[in-house]
Amino acid sequence: MSKKSDLGLLKNSEKLYSKLFESVTDALFLIRNADGTILKANEGVEKMYGYNQEELATLKNTDLSAEPEKTEKATKSFDNLLDHSIKIPIRYHKKKNGTIFPVEITGQFFILDNSPVHLITIKDISSRLKNEEALKQTQEKFREVFMNATVGISITSIDGFMEMNNAYADILGYTKEELLNKNWRELTYPNDIPYNEEIVKEVLAGRKTRARWEKRFLHKDGHIVWADISTVLQRDKEGNPYVFITTINDITKQKEIQIELMKAKEIAEKSDLIKTEFLNQMSHEIRTPINVILSSVNLIGEVVQGKLDKEYEDLFPCVENASKRIIRTIDSILNMSELQSGLYEPTLKEINLDTLVIDPLYTEYKRSAEAKGIRLIYSKNCSDVIVNVDEYSIIQVFANLIDNAIKYTLKGFVQISLEKQDHDVLVEIKDTGIGISDEFLPLLFSPFHQEEQGYTRGFEGNGLGLALVKRYCHINNAVLDVKSKKHEGTTFRILFKGID
Repeated sequence: MSKKSDLGLLKNSEKLYSKLFESVTDALFLIRNADGTILKANEGVEKMYGYNQEELATLKNTDLSAEPEKTEKATKSFDNLLDHSIKIPIRYHKKKNGTIFPVEITGQFFILDNSPVHLITIKDISSRLKNEEALKQTQEKFREVFMNATVGISITSIDGFMEMNNAYADILGYTKEELLNKNWRELTYPNDIPYNEEIVKEVLAGRKTRARWEKRFLHKDGHIVWADISTVLQRDKEGNPYVFITTINDITKQKEIQIELMKAKEIAEKSDLIKTEFLNQMSHEIRTPINVILSSVNLIGEVVQGKLDKEYEDLFPCVENASKRIIRTIDSILNMSELQSGLYEPTLKEINLDTLVIDPLYTEYKRSAEAKGIRLIYSKNCSDVIVNVDEYSIIQVFANLIDNAIKYTLKGFVQISLEKQDHDVLVEIKDTGIGISDEFLPLLFSPFHQEEQGYTRGFEGNGLGLALVKRYCHINNAVLDVKSKKHEGTTFRILFKGID
């Protein structure tokens, strides 16, 4: 090859070298080892440090360093690093305006024109260090939160514990070092291990991403610790199981209270059952002789009718009324007992409120009203009134209200009205009786409360009738309302809403 060709190749190589040198975006220096003189600098140097090319030609590498002594010492040692490369993770340099910033330095050493030189690349790592510091602070905060959380938190692999916080160790009574040498099976109450294993299988198989359940742990001292436990499985980039992040919350006290409440509930239920059995037995023991007495008295009355003085014959209806009063009292007590103990089971069905309930009661009580010299009136705007109710309890509602209205009305009338209003049904029982005082109205539906108390009261009763009415209305989704004025009368309103 001719000298002319060699010269052409050399010039082309220099051009290529210059283009490559300038194309590098980082700061690129060519520095002489002997004195640190900057032989060449690319545009990246100008942008990074703020000097132009003329200024850079007069500077040495120590002029750009915020740690000139370190830079000078390193430069002098570079002669021994020929044909080697270096990498300095962090140094501090300064700009023309005096700003100091961190850099990463990489270099390659070689001989140029018989002189050792090094080609240095400078990266501004301010943003990277700032991000690393922010990440470090975040990690420290996370660890602080992790370690000081009041809920127990653990990080476990498939095989065992990797880390846990203080609360986790405290809940189980171990030190963290002791727990790191154990697996979850050793800490779990034996009867709970199979269920725990099933949950882990579900999560590992991917059928669940997280799980929450209650389990029993064994405290270091041997007692049981109830915990509300929640776990999430973290997977790696390939989707393989990586770690479980688990939280446990000590609910031992809540469980103990719950167990005590269950025991108390069982005792209460047994007590209610005993009470109900007692009342049923008492009902039988009282009803049977009362019915025998009633039958016998009626038979005797028929036999001696017309053979005794009138004052003696009047005793027979008194005995009958007294016996019926005892039976009504027994029925009220039993019904209230069933409601209070939750043993009453209503059977809801559609019935005709007029033909099956109110009209038969009107017929039944009409004679009682006439015997007292008062009028019993029944008015209605429709006879086809279908409601979805419990038949027995709804009959008891109106029987009690009509019976009370007649009982507490000394003159005038008792009026029953049945009215269908669009999708609602309203029943009113209005009387011109003794009325109720404003002071007693709040106690009207309380069991065993009557406005007149003691043996001097003017009316019979046990104070259960209206209490039963209130509860039976609730069972049948009926709205009960009352308005009354002392010595002027009372009106009870029962509203069935949303009736087609």
